[in-house]
Amino acid sequence: MFEQLPVPARASGIVGTYDPTSPKFTSPRNEVKVRLLLDFRLIDTMGSAKSQVPLLLHWTHEDGVIRKNPMARVKTRKSRRINAERSLDLDLYAYVLDYLDALPVPDDSAARRRARDRFAFVALRELGLRASELVGVRMRDVYPLTDPKTARTYWILKVDEEHAKGSTGRDVPMTRVVFEELMAYRSAFGLSSVPEASEEYGLLLSVQTKPVAIGSRMVTEAKSRRYFRAWASITSRKSLYLIVKNRLEEVAVSLERDGRGAEAIQLRGVSPHWLRHTFAKALIVRGRDIRVVAESLGHASVTTTMAYTRQSALDQIREYGKDENHELATQAAPLTG
Repeated sequence: MFEQLPVPARASGIVGTYDPTSPKFTSPRNEVKVRLLLDFRLIDTMGSAKSQVPLLLHWTHEDGVIRKNPMARVKTRKSRRINAERSLDLDLYAYVLDYLDALPVPDDSAARRRARDRFAFVALRELGLRASELVGVRMRDVYPLTDPKTARTYWILKVDEEHAKGSTGRDVPMTRVVFEELMAYRSAFGLSSVPEASEEYGLLLSVQTKPVAIGSRMVTEAKSRRYFRAWASITSRKSLYLIVKNRLEEVAVSLERDGRGAEAIQLRGVSPHWLRHTFAKALIVRGRDIRVVAESLGHASVTTTMAYTRQSALDQIREYGKDENHELATQAAPLTG
């Protein structure tokens, strides 16, 4: 089934005795296991190594390929829980946008950078995307969708399987706020206001240009590249992280100058993922159906989304509330009249 691997006919030691003719290794399922175990070129990142190596050792120990599993006593890391408190206060979010609006733009490059950064903030807040999803979106992934029931056409942003967590893609309806930001941002880069299906470059553009061929001639001069709108794309989470963090640092310095040190400290702790939490909490507060919120966030289970609702605590409170003599501590209602 697989190409021949350069492995010894027999090997001993921690792996016991390896005999490729053994029935243990001839079934298709076990042949896959052996190939994965021996061909570590398939494990291409540190993250995948951390998750795959323990699994491979478990497999091979379970099937008798190795005498002992060296990872058996290693504690696996618990899955990370959502910290719903890591969200940005909406007044502070508005302050960030106001700060960007007030920035001087001495040249076209500064105007493009400001429009791009503002769009990135608004997209993270309004769409609830993960950073990896936003940098994976291309301009062509923004498309119109007509509802046959109302004949109204809406703008949708497609998150493909390659960049979505769990390889589960989804279509995200765009709010008017974020779409208007997109149009203004595209205009700053000299593009038409509405994305076209032929646009292969990323949704987030660099102010730097990339090589472009016009006919048989390669355009090398930066000014000419800008003329042909040959913008490079921002495709890494780190680049987006730095865009967000650098802008927030500027705003934090501004807050400190105004004597608002506590808000500056909060802002310095914000990351792109905080804006995703901000989006989720805002939907919950508005009373959106938990299943719709889960779909918008790309959660595989509504259980994950429930972290934003404090539902477990509310269920317990309501159960206690059935007893008029419950002993739960309550906050006094404000006096009226």
